[in-house]
Amino acid sequence: PAPDRGSWLVSISPDSTPISIGVVGVPERRIGANEAFVGILPVDVENGHGARITQVTANSPADSADLMVNDVILKINDVEILNAATLRSTLADHEPGDRVELTVKRGDEEMVIGLELADRTKILGAIDDMNQQDRMGSQLSRRRSKFHLAFQHDSNLQAGQMGSPVLDLDGKVVGVNISRSGRVSSLALPMKIVLPALKELMSGKLAPATINHARIEEISVELKELQVELEPLGGKLTEVESSFAVEKARQEELKRIDDDLNDRLKSVTDKAEELEKTMKDLQQQVADLSRRTRRLESEKLLLETGAR
Repeated sequence: PAPDRGSWLVSISPDSTPISIGVVGVPERRIGANEAFVGILPVDVENGHGARITQVTANSPADSADLMVNDVILKINDVEILNAATLRSTLADHEPGDRVELTVKRGDEEMVIGLELADRTKILGAIDDMNQQDRMGSQLSRRRSKFHLAFQHDSNLQAGQMGSPVLDLDGKVVGVNISRSGRVSSLALPMKIVLPALKELMSGKLAPATINHARIEEISVELKELQVELEPLGGKLTEVESSFAVEKARQEELKRIDDDLNDRLKSVTDKAEELEKTMKDLQQQVADLSRRTRRLESEKLLLETGAR
């Protein structure tokens, strides 16, 4: 059976070597998808019981209820809060939307403050779903919620050690670690959940090839259809590649011819421009000489005849 609150546990490695010991903080319960959230950062009280608030999150239930830094939480409803771990484990028994009463000590005054627990992700966002205090010293599991049934203990484990068996002090297996959910908390599945799952796994009914059989068949049919389409394309591709190589060679040859023609055209153009300049110079000289000739002939005729 699942262990009760306060039971000692030993987590072991695959070779049966003990890797950590701990105590059950919260008995088996359903771990919902969302975490009940107050909006505080608690720490243990030195030389005393309770959880002292070191930070209040803006727009959180704690902020709305006017909880303050250095307030000490002594109780949640009728549950006595011994330290920060007890506070977390007690809150884990609640769902977002639950109404709770906190017994709080502020200075020398003791008071009862009521508030409604919120959904952590709606206030902090899905990215920052665990505060920095919960991350310190631990590698947390990516999945820390949505378990049908699990109990919580404070064994010092890391995410990579999940899957390890949990034993009681008599050496009986009472669960299997499933999630490192916080700095000082681990979740374990009770054997009433594990054993039926093991039997079903060992039956082969949950083998990947079995549970994915229908999709595998669909993919196989689609692969055959694609193969039928692919086969003629291979020959066509080879033919096109060969034609492309021929045309590519012709393109390069024509480019060489084009480059040569461009060079020849430039040479001819330069020569024509040079001849055109020479022609214009000669035409100008001819025009000048023709004008002088006409002027001299006119002068000669005048001298010979005296006619004007």
